[in-house]
This record gives sequence, C-alpha cells and structure tokens, in this order.
Amino acid sequence: MLHDLSPAFVVVNYHSPYGVHKQTIPTKAHVPTGGTHVQGGYANWNGGDVDADDMIKALVNAEADMMPNSVIFDQYTIYTKADASSPALPVQGNSLAITGSSALSGWYAAVQHSFNFLDNSFLAVKLVLLDIQSGGDFGKVLPAAFTTEQIALGALFVDPENAWSSRGGNRPNLFRNVTKTLNEKLRKEYHIT
Repeated sequence: MLHDLSPAFVVVNYHSPYGVHKQTIPTKAHVPTGGTHVQGGYANWNGGDVDADDMIKALVNAEADMMPNSVIFDQYTIYTKADASSPALPVQGNSLAITGSSALSGWYAAVQHSFNFLDNSFLAVKLVLLDIQSGGDFGKVLPAAFTTEQIALGALFVDPENAWSSRGGNRPNLFRNVTKTLNEKLRKEYHIT
C-alpha cells in the first residue's frame, strides 16, 4: 500500500533540553537472522546484506553531526508489519547515547529541518530533525550549497548498500534540498512567543 510503513521501519528516540522527539524512518523488510549483531539485518537495494545496527548508527551519527551538543540520541527500535493493515510489532532495538556535535551556534529550540528526497519512482521522501541548529537562517538549501554534513547524510540515505526506504516501498534516490522552519507545535509546547 502506498504511504505505508510496512514491511518495516525504525523509530529513533532523541531529546534536547526542550523536549523529547522521535523520528520514524521506513526500511526494507527486516531479516532477524541477518547482519552481524543481535539486531539482525536487511537485504539492501543491491541484493546484498546490511547489518541493522551498523546502518542505523551510521545514519544517526550523520544526523548528530548537525545537532547541538545538548541533543542526545537515546535509542532506536525496529518494527515490522506483516502487511499494511497489520499492527506494528517491535522486534529489536538498541541504545545509542550519541551526542550532537555541530560547531554551529545560534537558535535551535523548535527549529525543524526537512531533508527532502525523491525515491526512484519520483515520490517524495523526507527525513525530519527537530531542535537542530538553524545555522543563522531559514532559507532553503539547494544542492550547490549543501554543507559537508548534509552531503554525508544524503549519501547514506540514498546509498543502495543500505536498506532505507520511502513509504512507497522504493529506494530513496535523489537528495533535492533542505528546508528550515520553526515548528509551530513545538513553539507552543516550549512557550516561545
């Protein structure tokens, strides 16, 4: 089913001094006996195998490179769904304890960055991070102006050696841009006027 989280997805939990957040990222089917760690693995987009723990931690470390050092990625949980109408079942997970390491200064409370991609069927795919460094502006970032950290994150997400997926069940293929905004829901929760 289009825009569904089956057959599997990962939920990454993280927090800042302002709030607790979770990031949901679709994947290909989870293989409990795959990988080299107890968390299993995935069949990647090239037809090989990728270790689940290694794949998830690599992406989270790339995200942490853009977060202030007061943001901590706490843990992740892998969920599977037998089909679109089935409930999501937690099957594996691990602690992370990965701290943000961005050298940027400036406002980050309630700041949202959306990393916008197209999958190989031209459907939109997003990675969203909250309480991320604004970098001093809220302009759209196009490929020619991507930072080293943004390029690294995009490369991991579209790499066919990994098993990240769109909600349409396709491989993320093209990193288009990064949009920045203040998340209005978080502004209210944080009592930012």
